Amino acid sequence: MSNAKTVTEERWVSIGDAAELTGVNPVTLRAWQRRFGLVTPKRTAKGHRLYGREHLAQIEEILYWLNKGVAISKIKPLLADKELAIADSQALKVTASEQADLWQQHINQLNQKVINFNSQGLNDSLKQLSSLYPFSILLNKLYWPWLRCVDSILEQRLDGAVIESWLVDELAFYIAQKRRFDKKGTPKSPIKPALLVALERTDKWSPLLLSAELSSYGVEHQLIRLTDIKLLYLLVHRLNIRQLFIAPHVQSSAADIRQYQALLQQLSQPAPQDNQSLAEATELQVVNVHFVGIHANTVNQQLGRQRDSVAELLRSEGAIETDEHHGGNNV
Repeated sequence: MSNAKTVTEERWVSIGDAAELTGVNPVTLRAWQRRFGLVTPKRTAKGHRLYGREHLAQIEEILYWLNKGVAISKIKPLLADKELAIADSQALKVTASEQADLWQQHINQLNQKVINFNSQGLNDSLKQLSSLYPFSILLNKLYWPWLRCVDSILEQRLDGAVIESWLVDELAFYIAQKRRFDKKGTPKSPIKPALLVALERTDKWSPLLLSAELSSYGVEHQLIRLTDIKLLYLLVHRLNIRQLFIAPHVQSSAADIRQYQALLQQLSQPAPQDNQSLAEATELQVVNVHFVGIHANTVNQQLGRQRDSVAELLRSEGAIETDEHHGGNNV
């Protein structure tokens, strides 16, 4: 549970700085304190929160237990008697079992809201959960298990296609709102501007979760869907995009791979703008293209490219200092 940055005993940091150091956003830190009595900072004369070295260490310990599968509501006793908790592996297994049941309860509640077209209830539940858990925990414990469960349920319903269309729109709206909210509350990433592209035949959930993941790292971006990859060259240069994230097809054919190769070759050289010479254009940055998502491994392999997770890609670009807390998931 090491950290790239440390805080000396004499140095205290704001909640924003604590969020940047640990990868846990300010909303979650406040919720942990308010609801579970975790990580109680000292206050300035004006009431602003200040976090010291011990607070940051406690946040890292909480993240450790969350990644072990312990519910946030069960962590406080573990922090109070850490050595005993680690030694008592059987107790930890019981806690993990309870945690699995808890996540299933959340999934069941979300499913009920989906079946009933309960837009407000769905939005409120997702917002509450996102305030309690870092994105990587939600991704592995909630989002993917829930959406796969939804797919299974809707396949058996006569109105499944209608519900699915509604849910896609609802999640797209929720994630777009969250992207704008995270833009205010998350330290800005040096990666900008960025574009996330979902190609035709890309699965419906992966692009939405990729967008949520980029937002969790503070990457400002737009999510678009394209049926013709040839339009990307035009869009990228018109919008002055420097980072391009592509969620490829569910099953990319040999023809798709050839199109990806042609795009990579095109974008490896900057295009001159109006009234700009080729010599001036070469001084521009080239576009960095990343194939990401659950169907990206095969594409990257066929293109001879490294198969990195989103977190690893962002770390290599200097957008984040460590993927330890966010989990480094290849969504």
